[in-house]
Amino acid sequence: MSETSFTFADLLRWVEEETGCGVNFHEILPLSEIPALKLPKELYGHHGQFCEFVKLRGNLAKRVSEKQKSLARAKLSRPFENICRYGIWDLCYPVVF
Repeated sequence: MSETSFTFADLLRWVEEETGCGVNFHEILPLSEIPALKLPKELYGHHGQFCEFVKLRGNLAKRVSEKQKSLARAKLSRPFENICRYGIWDLCYPVVF
């Protein structure tokens, strides 16, 4: 019987494909030191087509500001939702272990 490699990135991509949602991850601890948990660069930030368009239109500083606000809320370790200034609904589930 052969064993198939399955990574955290594979799981996040599968969730995106099945739901049509964009999934991104912000790590506090360096998970990338564990090979199966290493993620491609784009999964560490909003990477949907609309988000990329917004960033390329000179709005990166505003997006960084919003991300900092979300990270501060995430430190409360409770799920929350937000609608960014560009109309995208964000749902955040902090993972703490």
